[in-house]
Amino acid sequence: MGRWGEELFAGDMDMDCIAALSADAGIELYYYKVEEGGESKGLAASRDHLNNGVLDYLFKKCTTYEKEQGFISKELPYIMLGVYLIRDRSRGCG
Repeated sequence: MGRWGEELFAGDMDMDCIAALSADAGIELYYYKVEEGGESKGLAASRDHLNNGVLDYLFKKCTTYEKEQGFISKELPYIMLGVYLIRDRSRGCG
């Protein structure tokens, strides 16, 4: 494990957390393929997917990550999900 920066998503634990969230969401939450013309269909698709009930499931699932995934704190999944939602502008975040 290591960190290569001080910001979010700049460490192994951060990336492991977003990978676990992505797996439970059933859609990639961090990496997007940018289509020709500069638009990202992945961003819109993930926003729609999360707003169709998956987001509620993820918030409930976050309570189990500390034990199941071995994360250093119970807050880390909530922080990562919150940062993603702000970036993605999903339900009520923009």
